[in-house]
Amino acid sequence: SMIDFVVAMEVSVSGFTTCPYYQRAVTVARELQQEGHATVLHIQPFPDREAYQQWLCSPTGRTVLADPRAAQHTSSPLVVVNTAYLGGCDDLVALAARVLQQQLNGPQLKGQSPQPPHHETAVWPTLHDMAVVECHDTFWELLSNPGLTLDSPTRVAVAAQARAARNCPQSRAMATAPFEPRVVTNGYAVDPSSPLTPGQVDLVHRIVTSAGRFVSEGLMGAEYYRNWVTAAGTPGQYVEILGLVAMLTQVDTFHIVLGLPLRALPTPVRTDVRPSGQIDPAAGPFTGWTPTIRVSDASGLVAETYARCRPSNRAASAPPSDPGNIMKQLSAIPQDHAQFTSHAMVMCESAAYPPTPVFICRSHYHQKPPAAPMLANSRLTCTALPDKRQRDVPGGVVSERQIELVAALVSKINDCSY
Repeated sequence: SMIDFVVAMEVSVSGFTTCPYYQRAVTVARELQQEGHATVLHIQPFPDREAYQQWLCSPTGRTVLADPRAAQHTSSPLVVVNTAYLGGCDDLVALAARVLQQQLNGPQLKGQSPQPPHHETAVWPTLHDMAVVECHDTFWELLSNPGLTLDSPTRVAVAAQARAARNCPQSRAMATAPFEPRVVTNGYAVDPSSPLTPGQVDLVHRIVTSAGRFVSEGLMGAEYYRNWVTAAGTPGQYVEILGLVAMLTQVDTFHIVLGLPLRALPTPVRTDVRPSGQIDPAAGPFTGWTPTIRVSDASGLVAETYARCRPSNRAASAPPSDPGNIMKQLSAIPQDHAQFTSHAMVMCESAAYPPTPVFICRSHYHQKPPAAPMLANSRLTCTALPDKRQRDVPGGVVSERQIELVAALVSKINDCSY
């Protein structure tokens, strides 16, 4: 059984040290060890890919494994569990998710529904963190590849400029001055080697420091958009830049809040690929001035993404429901739209016990948690209060009223239009 299997699990991870998949597998293996599932852990690092490949093909490498799949294994890492071939990083992550889910639910009778997490289940936020890391890794890979309207060097340059904009004197000054609807093409500090045009630089800086003003100052935000697509780029490029800056901000904010260093930006790949630049003809100004695709007109990846937004209590055979404007704004750029939806689901909802949103400090929004006394992680403890009139809770937990206050203040400071 799964329970018997995970009690005495011996995990071996081999790979070269600069491989991100090896690094991730080592992190997951150590999480399993910390939770008591990996009683024996072997980490075998190699200095580079060549050294790893030499070992992999040697008499002490994959050839000692009886599983015929092992003979075809060429990537880093190689993961072995209980002396049996498991596969690579994704296989270990999947195994860890099953193991942690089993601990989360506890022993069950056949047909019994999973139980919600409780305050003694320390592994619940760990499982969620794994899903967040996977989501961030996927965005990093997407960022390094060509998009629909921007090539890969430009996409990575958008991210670099977004980080630089946070401390740009001109951006800070413009954020408090009257809104300027024209495209500003000078005054920003820009790396001379950046492939961004002056108009693209201006858009990035506006999104970083003055995003709320596009909506709060209404007509001028629409005027800026018209000026930008007339003089600086296409509607598709506008939306793609917007999505990249938004998702980068989400990932960076996670790191800042948790006290972690920002991830180094990826190196552009497939630099010879020229994007088509053609957005879906079905896209139009349906939810604002930028092009979006209506649910009724969606097809392909956009339709799949909208289906992922379907409420959990809605039958799969039911007609598609409107996911709301936020979940439609990037639909003109299907790949980024799908990734943004993943960000919203993973960073705001429990990967272990959907569809209840994660009720911890990392959430953008929250709902009432399951009927459990408390959900906890190492940084913040929250509780569902039976008496909503209660203002203070002993022991350092945060009441619903306090969370609402913090959420409202943060939204106000960030010029959130809601």
